Amino acid sequence: MGGVARRSPKPNSPSSQRTIRRYIPQIRYPDWIDWSSRMSAFAQASKLAAYSSTAAHGGVAAADPHRLVVMLLDGAIERIRAAQACIKRGEIAEKAQLIHRAVAIIGELHASLDMSAGGQIAANLGELYDYMTRQLLKATLENNLETMDEVCRLLHEIRSAWVTIPAEARAR
Repeated sequence: MGGVARRSPKPNSPSSQRTIRRYIPQIRYPDWIDWSSRMSAFAQASKLAAYSSTAAHGGVAAADPHRLVVMLLDGAIERIRAAQACIKRGEIAEKAQLIHRAVAIIGELHASLDMSAGGQIAANLGELYDYMTRQLLKATLENNLETMDEVCRLLHEIRSAWVTIPAEARAR
């Protein structure tokens, strides 16, 4: 076993270039592709994504507790709707992540309830959040779109109740 160890060629040497060309075919792009416009479109999309992220984080930072609850409800609804679309496309792993996020948001809503100050309303909301969590877990196991629709309807009802709270009552 006293063979000579082979050294791999240097990255830019002619022999390494031949090896690369043998295993990776050369791609020839048509002359009509305008790479400068493609790059600027990517740059524009990147800037838009950065702006959207900043706007969302800024919205959270500037929001009052009432608005934060509405944002959480919206986020849970969005994730459930996206999970339903994943089921239709057969993207099971992405569906599971989205449902997990929706369940986490509902868990945060449940944890934010003040049971001593909220009385029976907080207790009822707590039970409703528990029910929605169980339904989502059941729906994700069975890929049941109707159960996900039921949870979205419940979240919409809670959201509409939150939105109708007068500004004077929010300040308390």
